[in-house]
Amino acid sequence: MTTDAQNKANKSNSEHSTGPTSAKGLATSSQNARKHGANAKHLVDADEIAQYDQMITSLKAKYPSDNPLVGMQLARIAKLNVQLNRIQQFIDAAFLLAKDHTMTDEALMDLLGMSEAEKVDARRLAGENTEAEVNFDLELIKISAEIGQVNTQTFKTPEDFLTHTPKLCTYLYDNASANDISINSYISGYLGTQLSHAGRSSLIDGIIRKYEKTIRENHDLRKENDALKQGFTSEKKTSSSTPFKSKEVAILELSVKDLQKACDLIQEMITEAIQTNHKLYTFTQVRKVDHNPLPLEYDNLDKLFRYQTSIQRQLSSALGELLVLNKS
Repeated sequence: MTTDAQNKANKSNSEHSTGPTSAKGLATSSQNARKHGANAKHLVDADEIAQYDQMITSLKAKYPSDNPLVGMQLARIAKLNVQLNRIQQFIDAAFLLAKDHTMTDEALMDLLGMSEAEKVDARRLAGENTEAEVNFDLELIKISAEIGQVNTQTFKTPEDFLTHTPKLCTYLYDNASANDISINSYISGYLGTQLSHAGRSSLIDGIIRKYEKTIRENHDLRKENDALKQGFTSEKKTSSSTPFKSKEVAILELSVKDLQKACDLIQEMITEAIQTNHKLYTFTQVRKVDHNPLPLEYDNLDKLFRYQTSIQRQLSSALGELLVLNKS
């Protein structure tokens, strides 16, 4: 049976170094124990050496003595204390890993580095329990491939773009015409907006499409109203309106800088779309994996508890012997 003095000394010594307490630290500790053996008699890593040095320094300050037997006892106590901490860390880590092995959807999204827009789609997929569908604009992919085959940075004039990137020029012309804006406005405004929403959710995408449709419809209504105010019907205005510039003329009026910007934006849009699809696909695949908690190995835990009891008894005995030596 230990005395009150031994219990006080044991409590004081245990407060000097308790080892890691975080989940990461405990998990690392458990791996050290697996690698070197939880019941290793020697100090297994730099952390344990630091614990030992700290403990032996504190003990020597508490029990200064020229007696070599006291020095041996202090070294024994410091070493047993490190062993006891190691065992406790391994036990704690076993329970912690068994409890916290699951990963929430939100944690998985953060691990994949999803944007807020991507998380909206991920939550929808999780709620519907469906897989991510590959969603690419095939026309943009073809244009991206066309751009990738040439070095547009070497182009000196808009004619170079008409000659070597005809799909790009047609795409810019058709989309600008459809939105009734100049190609320059389409590049600086619409393409930039598309890039910032390249990874947006399908819900947000639908809302934006409806908004853009409403804007175009309102624009058409304003044109018709203006025509009526001038004494013309919308039919007459349509028949007599000036046709949109030809593609060649419209492209030639652009600067090389604007066309290179369009190339860069389209390439970035494709890259972002690929990354978003990859994240969503990975998210749905990882969610399929069974993340049940790790089962506790009770036989191993029982051995650890028994060994822990043995170390505790040795430490208590060593403390008692130290107190006897210190009195002599």
